[in-house]
Amino acid sequence: MAVSTSAHALLKTIAPQSLTEASAAVLASLVAVKQKVLGPIKLGMKSEQRDGTDYEFTVVLDITHDSHAAIASKDRTKRFDQPEVISEDTGRRLLAWLNDGKQQADLQTTALQDALSKIPLTETMQELQSVYSAAYRILEQSPDHLEQLNAAKDQRKAILSENAA
Repeated sequence: MAVSTSAHALLKTIAPQSLTEASAAVLASLVAVKQKVLGPIKLGMKSEQRDGTDYEFTVVLDITHDSHAAIASKDRTKRFDQPEVISEDTGRRLLAWLNDGKQQADLQTTALQDALSKIPLTETMQELQSVYSAAYRILEQSPDHLEQLNAAKDQRKAILSENAA
């Protein structure tokens, strides 16, 4: 299926931050082409998109050409941990996740509280990084929570660095 010229032009003008600031859910289909490096040898598939575009999406499903199985290369919803053929159920699960915004906010608050209680107890930089990384994955879409997490991490990092010296 070819993308219309006007749709293609629109996609080229959308800045990546527009996706994260959109007040509606954005569904997109990215074109994949055969990537050739050494003559006719096929080295795989490559999405044609602006660098960093996939970073802005909550879910990125790569669909195989032979079996039409969707494999999540990125999934912040935690709903697509196994390859599957896309069906109406796939859409229903995405819609349920989209309509479950309160639960996501609760999850972020809990993750922040948990991290803020664990960070002062870390004894090594590796432990600090582990606690921070676990919380960051949940809080990366919440600037206010992320600011608090970063402040706590930086404060503990300074203390651990001072103690190591």
